[in-house]
Amino acid sequence: MELIPGLPDDVARECLIRVPHGSFSAAAAACKHWKDEIQSREFRFSRISNGCSQSLLVMVQARPGPASSPGCPKLPSPLSYRLVAFVPVSGDWWELPPLPGCPDGIPMFCQLAAVGSDLVVVGGLDPVTWEGSGSVYVYSFVFGRWRQGAEMPGVCRSFFACASDGQGLVFVAGGHDEEKNALKSAIAYNVAANRWLAMPDMAEERDECKGIFRRGNFLVLGGYPTESQGLFVQSSEEFNVAAWRWADPTEDLLESCMSPTTCVTGDSEETLYVCRDGNVLGAAADASSRTTWRVLSRLPADVACPAHVTTWRGKVMVIGSARFGEPHMGYFLEVNNNSSNSKNKRGQIAENGNKCTWIRVEFQEEFSGHVQSGCRMEI
Repeated sequence: MELIPGLPDDVARECLIRVPHGSFSAAAAACKHWKDEIQSREFRFSRISNGCSQSLLVMVQARPGPASSPGCPKLPSPLSYRLVAFVPVSGDWWELPPLPGCPDGIPMFCQLAAVGSDLVVVGGLDPVTWEGSGSVYVYSFVFGRWRQGAEMPGVCRSFFACASDGQGLVFVAGGHDEEKNALKSAIAYNVAANRWLAMPDMAEERDECKGIFRRGNFLVLGGYPTESQGLFVQSSEEFNVAAWRWADPTEDLLESCMSPTTCVTGDSEETLYVCRDGNVLGAAADASSRTTWRVLSRLPADVACPAHVTTWRGKVMVIGSARFGEPHMGYFLEVNNNSSNSKNKRGQIAENGNKCTWIRVEFQEEFSGHVQSGCRMEI
């Protein structure tokens, strides 16, 4: 049966890949053939390769509290978090549907990962009891609905590293158990099969470590062992997915006592970025494979307290606030190679011949709450 009557299937596919992602659920409901086509991996790859895909930033964000009346100070209250999506190109915002069976809101400090057109929400703490949760929820941007996944096996862990290969697996490593013991164990979630896969342990315990996917491998950055609470180590460990084993720890990827929370890869996965001491730093391995961090630019005062960092189309996006507790906003940092030092639009001089430009992103008041975590998706 033809995808669109009267048109060759290759022409029909050219039409379907141009359907806005917000209309996927309606298109998938039109007929079984469209549903199968829109769900396929080839469909998504075709949208990306033809420049028809949509970039989204999905975040765990607090609802802004009510404003205080003149002469009546606002009393502190527990923050209520939700999932929101932001489209960098258009500036559009919207709130995702609530998680099924979670009347008290989403788990605090849960981790987000993108697998194709699915958003995976992993773990976190119950927002009322603060007990650890091994829950998994998957939101389909094709069908616009949630499904519950298989719970994480083993100990109930929190503050773990989490990252996806973008295609089918979500990797989890480290964190701490309910007794605050740092962990070295790791597991992987197969989204399509809805099952967890065993992984070998890391060489070291790593609490509050950061997971990123780089060069086809799962990289776990920093963290700290049980006896060194808050003293971040410089080492990192890389999991070779093809060989299904960990490489020996690398000792010089991070600087001393560097928190890896804001560390992200560039579009090429060769460059790393991180926010530290009010600056954005960039790093790439030199000929000796040693990583050297360099200051790219000073953070704008509006985001001096960064909460979330991501990359998008060659830019570094920093979301944060001027001070803790204040409304969040965002900036894009454009880094352009230049043979000589020069001032950018904010009058700052970047090092090493890089001209840096900050571009402010307007955040609607409704979406200016604190950001706990996030991930970028290409749909």
